[in-house]
Amino acid sequence: MTNMLAPFVKIEETVQFYLNNRAYEIKENNIEIIERPTNKEFLNAITAFENFDIVGNDIKWYNKGSKFIYNIEEGKFYNGTSEIKESFTTYVLASGLVRYENKNKAELFESLSTIVENFMHLDFATTYKKGGVTVDLFKLDENLFVSRFNKDTQLNKFFSATANEAVSYIKAETSEDASAVVIEMLEGETLELAKKSEEISKFEEMISFLKDQRGLLAEADKSIEEIKAADALINEEIAIWEDRIEYTMLNEGWLKQIIGYTFFLPLTLLNVLVQLTQKKVKIKKMLKNETDPKKKAKLKEQLKGMKAEEVKAKEKIEDQKAKMKDAADQAKGSASPEEKAKYAKKKKAMQDKLNKKKEELRKVQGQWNGLV
Repeated sequence: MTNMLAPFVKIEETVQFYLNNRAYEIKENNIEIIERPTNKEFLNAITAFENFDIVGNDIKWYNKGSKFIYNIEEGKFYNGTSEIKESFTTYVLASGLVRYENKNKAELFESLSTIVENFMHLDFATTYKKGGVTVDLFKLDENLFVSRFNKDTQLNKFFSATANEAVSYIKAETSEDASAVVIEMLEGETLELAKKSEEISKFEEMISFLKDQRGLLAEADKSIEEIKAADALINEEIAIWEDRIEYTMLNEGWLKQIIGYTFFLPLTLLNVLVQLTQKKVKIKKMLKNETDPKKKAKLKEQLKGMKAEEVKAKEKIEDQKAKMKDAADQAKGSASPEEKAKYAKKKKAMQDKLNKKKEELRKVQGQWNGLV
């Protein structure tokens, strides 16, 4: 979680802010903990922050059966959906919605119109959580600070850190990956792992998008040829991105080279051929039923383009074959017995996947041949 709204106050050359049960002071790109803040405006903002819920532009106070809202953007108070046009405190006490012993809290809520001036978005902070443990990462230019708080034990820890140290600590404490926040500051193996994680995240986003699209087709009539073809195409795309994730997750070095040379590149190219042939089949079927000369000409032009793409894909496969074989043979020659054992284990699963894809291509080519 990042860019959180939090209490703050500017005092001369320093800024004090509050986040996850702790107060801090920033001065010249350095952060220190404040054990006992004394600024009244800051303390009021902290009290309001801890007593009320902030959701977007609304600050909410749930009092027994009532829900009071202060809309920051409008500067207005509401009881549920009804605007309160008089003094908030007077209204809630007179109507009996708030008991007199809670008058101070009502006055605090009414003062939100000025207190919100002491709220700011912390664009330099990111929070990570696991159970009762909260770890905040602060990034000020090239300086990093880590703050940990355990809600159950009330124990805390605060220290400056390198990017590698911060990522390792946050991973150990919360199981979350903070590398994306500090990727430009990482070094060595941690940097390589961060790049891999970032790449996988992008692939996972694409898979999630494709699955959403597949979900939209779930209620459609699968007997309709176009719907069936669209569903198959989406499944093919998902398979391609899943293959990319599997390849990316392999450790760098010998095994990744061999698997990449021997299986993943051919798989990618076969996927391209399957999709192109599926599109050709679809266009050919449309041509059979089309009577409009202009539309027919347009479909033929598309088919011609598909054929050109198919030729290029096949040429690429042939061009890559020799290069991949040479590279794989060279890498295999330098492999240790342990590496060869790992390859043998991985090889069978990958060969099965490659054979399945070849069979899929044969089937769709059979459909095409039946139409020609």
